[in-house]
Amino acid sequence: MQILVVDDLAANRKMVTDMLTYAGHQVHVATDGKTALDILEQQSVQLVISDWMMPEMTGIELTNEIRKRFTDTYIYVILTSARNERNDMIEALESGADDFMARPFSPPELMARLAIGHRLVDLENRLKQQTLDIARSKSEWEATTDSIPQLVSLVDNTGKVIRINGTVQRWGLGWTDEAKDHTLPDLLKNVYPDFAAAFTEIWPEAHKTLRTGMEYEFEGEDARMGHYFTVQFEPINPFSEFTPDAPSFAAVSIMDITDRKKLELRLEAEHEKAENLLLNMLPRPVAEKLKQGTGTIADHYNDVTVMFADLVGFTQLTASLDPNELMDLLNSVFSAFDMLADRHHVEKIKTIGDAYMIVAGAPEPAEDHAQRVMRMAIAMQGVIQQINSYTDNTLSLRIGIHSGAVVAGVIGMKKLNYDLWGETVNTASRMESNGVNGRIQVSEQTYTLIKDDFAFESRGEIEAKGLGKVSTYLLKEPEPIKINAAD
Repeated sequence: MQILVVDDLAANRKMVTDMLTYAGHQVHVATDGKTALDILEQQSVQLVISDWMMPEMTGIELTNEIRKRFTDTYIYVILTSARNERNDMIEALESGADDFMARPFSPPELMARLAIGHRLVDLENRLKQQTLDIARSKSEWEATTDSIPQLVSLVDNTGKVIRINGTVQRWGLGWTDEAKDHTLPDLLKNVYPDFAAAFTEIWPEAHKTLRTGMEYEFEGEDARMGHYFTVQFEPINPFSEFTPDAPSFAAVSIMDITDRKKLELRLEAEHEKAENLLLNMLPRPVAEKLKQGTGTIADHYNDVTVMFADLVGFTQLTASLDPNELMDLLNSVFSAFDMLADRHHVEKIKTIGDAYMIVAGAPEPAEDHAQRVMRMAIAMQGVIQQINSYTDNTLSLRIGIHSGAVVAGVIGMKKLNYDLWGETVNTASRMESNGVNGRIQVSEQTYTLIKDDFAFESRGEIEAKGLGKVSTYLLKEPEPIKINAAD
């Protein structure tokens, strides 16, 4: 609390200031009444402790000036004096002071008097605020006309209508002169029954809040009618039950916000679509970083497995199939691959023409990254076999896999793209381009990681562009089932 100490004697000022400062208050000091008034003009002081006997302006005169000048907020005044006659205390209180203390006084006594002063100042300010609230509510009602879209009503302590504007008729809830002594839910229930029920349910809580002099607001919906409303309660006289001559308890404003709410719901739906589109373009962890505006998104991963798969035979089909049939076929293949990617917990990076690229271990690290990619590759071959059986085509996959380190990040500003860079990517691409149609080829690094989980045959060393001679391995194909002709 900010306190002003006024005393012409330095010893008295110091003693009181030390007590107050030790108690944690912010203290201003003045040596005379004129200086004290100047400080009060500039500082938000809540309490003044002034000596009675001072030259030029006594404590009594200072108190009178404070009461004349400062009316917006209440300032609590304690007069102190070495005089301790009963008449002195009466004179001090009659002058407008709130309390009187005879010196010498102890710190506990001073703190007790300050606590009383603080409570009274707080109560005075709250009463002033309530008075302002009441005046504001009355002004708002006076400004209300029948042309405004809100339904505005004055209600008593039980919620019954005292006065209501013409919107009650435009909404088909009843006539203005017939609405008196009905509650708002009674008026609403014939047209908006769901909203009327919600209104009835919140009334006890709203009433409790209004009794404290606070506003209350809520939003309600009438699902059957497809309407949305916002309701605002303004306190007018929280003690109206004790003042029969002033029955107005609160002003209630109900606004139909259906158009605004439907727009909000539409925007939310569009936002959700945008979120889903972003997640379709980017991995979820990367999309979250992008939404947070973290700047350039680039990370290094030491242990990932990259796969390239090329659709062999598709180019030949472009000459014989209708463009729509061609795109339907390609869409069927890649859509199936996308579902497999989700199932095997690998990340699709991109399609390049009729080629497909995935990674495991980025952006979310995984110890079994190589195993995931191999299982994905095997499942992709099964998809191609199924599609061939349905379409009478002879498509096959040439798949290459390599494991190592990559840099992964987002490039572009308009068409965002999550991509991989590094020698691992180049090597995986060479594993595919130098692979065998219909087979899965892996590098020695990948082979080392999964040789105990899958059966391979060594292909020996192959010449790969930019890599020289490298050792590769082919996943063994399952043995054909032998059928006895006599069976």
